[in-house]
Amino acid sequence: MSKLTVTSSPHMRGGKTTARIMADVLIALAPSVVAACVLYGMRALLVVAFCTLSCVLLEYVEIEDDVSAYCEYANGATGTFVTTTGDTPGTNRFEITLEKGK
Repeated sequence: MSKLTVTSSPHMRGGKTTARIMADVLIALAPSVVAACVLYGMRALLVVAFCTLSCVLLEYVEIEDDVSAYCEYANGATGTFVTTTGDTPGTNRFEITLEKGK
């Protein structure tokens, strides 16, 4: 039987860190920003700055994203599935609770 490994995102197998990947994204976007400024003027830079500032600010807004599903089966069995992004990092868990299961 293989061991179940639960990890938090991002699920990376390589040696790159999240910071390095984000740096690569910024490098890849630089030519697009320059082209937008050349084609549409400096107002394109204002749009990029506004979008970047919005993303940075919204990263610090604390929201709880969760999904719950409750199931009732014909044989009387019930099931509940709850998942969330609001758990504290490092509290990964997998719980199974059964009632009237066969």
